[in-house]
Amino acid sequence: MTLEYLWIEDFRVFKKIGFNFSSKYRFTYDYESKRLQRSLNDQYIESFFGGGFSEITALIGQNGVGKSTLFEFIIRNLTNFGNGGSTEYNDGDFFAVFSNLILIKNQELIKNQEELRLLGYKIEEYKETANLFLRLVGTGYEHIEYAYYSNVFDYKREYDSFQLNDISINNLLIQDSVDNQEHVILYWFVYAEIKRQIDFLTDIKFTAPFKLPSKLFIDISKNVYKYKHLIQLSDIEQHELGSIIQMFSVGVPENVSEKTELLLFQNLLKYRSFIEPETFKGVDSAIFQDILLRKSVHKSELSPSQIEELRNILNVIEKFQQLQRTERINIYNSNDKISIEYSISENNDAFFQFNDSINKLMGVDTFLGYSWAGISSGEKALLSLFGRLNFAGKNSEKDPDFIKNKILLMIDECDLYFHPEWQRRLLKMLIDTLPLIFHEKESIQLILSSHSPFIISDLPNSSIIFLKKLPTDRLKPNGEFYPVVEDSSKFETFGANIHTLLTNAFFLQDGLIGEFAKTKIFQIIDELEKIETLNEEEVNSFKKRISIIGEPMIRKKIFELLYRKVGNDDLRKRKEILERELEELKNKLENRNHEEG
Repeated sequence: MTLEYLWIEDFRVFKKIGFNFSSKYRFTYDYESKRLQRSLNDQYIESFFGGGFSEITALIGQNGVGKSTLFEFIIRNLTNFGNGGSTEYNDGDFFAVFSNLILIKNQELIKNQEELRLLGYKIEEYKETANLFLRLVGTGYEHIEYAYYSNVFDYKREYDSFQLNDISINNLLIQDSVDNQEHVILYWFVYAEIKRQIDFLTDIKFTAPFKLPSKLFIDISKNVYKYKHLIQLSDIEQHELGSIIQMFSVGVPENVSEKTELLLFQNLLKYRSFIEPETFKGVDSAIFQDILLRKSVHKSELSPSQIEELRNILNVIEKFQQLQRTERINIYNSNDKISIEYSISENNDAFFQFNDSINKLMGVDTFLGYSWAGISSGEKALLSLFGRLNFAGKNSEKDPDFIKNKILLMIDECDLYFHPEWQRRLLKMLIDTLPLIFHEKESIQLILSSHSPFIISDLPNSSIIFLKKLPTDRLKPNGEFYPVVEDSSKFETFGANIHTLLTNAFFLQDGLIGEFAKTKIFQIIDELEKIETLNEEEVNSFKKRISIIGEPMIRKKIFELLYRKVGNDDLRKRKEILERELEELKNKLENRNHEEG
């Protein structure tokens, strides 16, 4: 099931506006007649983006036209009800068209409902949201999961949604860093964010468009957390696990590697016994010590579940030893933690196996902290994007009653922080990587917002929603214009030259030159037009200012204006200027030839 069309009557910046998300069909809605029409796009190419995608749609527009607002509306009104409950918002009338379902807030909005039913649509009124999800069972809607990514911290509150996997920075910052007493501990978010990045590199074979940082630092703390609760020995004692408590009074080895192995073993025992206390009941402390010493589990006194649990813990120790054998780690011991400095190379399989062995036993908020050495903001942003998407894939909603085998993924400001070269490659990276991340999903619908012409050049015009403020009669009370959706068919986008896209009035209404440079150029022209005569010093001053203009045609025309001001009666001065310019050009040519040689 795919979201094909959404019409919104009145929400924030939107007023009576419709959005086409389907590349196969074109929907038109006439508010006066209340008729919704569907026509086939004769340019539609099936499976254009590959079998894993049902649709990819880009929201393109200037700041303030409502790209993020559209995501907000979808979240508030399409993800706010589920098998676990609902939250109703007063966001005005709307209707949403899915592959075989139309959700309508006000039945009066569509008069030709019988025609639409003949096309295969079930029409369900959007009311009593507490029961709406169950009323939709059988339409396919129950199998959709929603996910939302944004790297913009804009103080928006958390969404009270029942079907949303929210991986926005607004949500994760709160989820990762606020403890049970509402205290904010920001380094928890930092550790969790880097852990998500590391897990992505562990889980997915991904070729980053940059060289990974030279070093990664891993801190093994003596404090163990579960769901932001600091696990105390008293917590374990409550479960009558004295044998595990005794493991924390064993002698500490002198060797720093053995200290690390002991701390890993102790922390994992503390963590696992806290969440699975029944598993470790009845195990003598001597067995734990013998297992740690011999690095094997062959005890007749243990049950199968105990053997499996301890083997998983020992597997972490074994992977740590393999990591040591790479000779790419340095270990530093302090009072409250052990720090591992890992040198990243072309082959990091040993580290990824160590990380994977830990992931099988525990979550993010445990006893490990991570930090990269030397990584740019853009590199962090790229790893955060895919790290959070991978986190969403691993934490996909597990509804025991309804399999969520389809996902509608929203990525807001997808190109934020990225160099143009990465913008050029971004959509291809998403198309290649998302099916690996969401491999359990039958289909992925991707909706992303962007300011980048590179994103547009990778998409057919039927997969783009152009939002623009146009001087129509659709005025807000304050005199501003409501956004409108421009007809995408008049734009040639797929494979289009970037400069052609930029010169389109959609992107740059006032040319391709920066506003400051434009002001300076007009200032030169204005001064030259007002001056009657020029002395040599003034000529040289103008010449310097004109020569730095990068656009050859503009530079040439202003030089011609300067020459006219020098005067036809003063050929000598004009000749000198031309000779100097010629000499400078010769020097530049010689320097270029020298560099190329």
